[in-house]
Amino acid sequence: SVVPPFVHGWRPSARLGDGGHHLLVGRLTAQKGVDVAAAAVARGVGGMPLVLVGEGSRAEAAVGPRVSCVGWADRPGLMRWLDQARCLWMPSVWAEPFGIVGLEAMSRAVPVIASDVGGVRDWLVPGETGLLVPPGDATALADAAQRMAGNAELARTMGLAGLARLRAHFTAEGAAQRLWEVLQGAVG
Repeated sequence: SVVPPFVHGWRPSARLGDGGHHLLVGRLTAQKGVDVAAAAVARGVGGMPLVLVGEGSRAEAAVGPRVSCVGWADRPGLMRWLDQARCLWMPSVWAEPFGIVGLEAMSRAVPVIASDVGGVRDWLVPGETGLLVPPGDATALADAAQRMAGNAELARTMGLAGLARLRAHFTAEGAAQRLWEVLQGAVG
């Protein structure tokens, strides 16, 4: 049985769909697709810069003319970065078990572009709450980012769909109910 995680503090970004940068949050390592993201930016991503939030071995190598790294951010800082983003990137090249930062983006009505790996499909509905790309494919990531950058209405629509999905499936109450059901089944 799986009891998925949840996030608190749902609030759509004031810039809903109109954010001025792409965002990648987390461990800035090869596993998380930082090199893929840098290669995507080099191919063009709608004229928007990519902001990296986090720390890791690939941070310095990824920084360039259209890529900046702001380092680690606490939760309020992360929410500010999300509120300014057009979309969140999760270009992982490993079997991402879930990807809680995707839910954090959805809590701000920010759409996600993610690699189709691991547990991402447990929360991202392709074409509805975000876009899926093949892992390691910088061209597909660049194309998806270009699409999101060039269409604020698409970003807004997907962001709101993500927020609705979060509210329907990834709440503390829902997790508690699911855990209760699992425990009842174990002792029943």
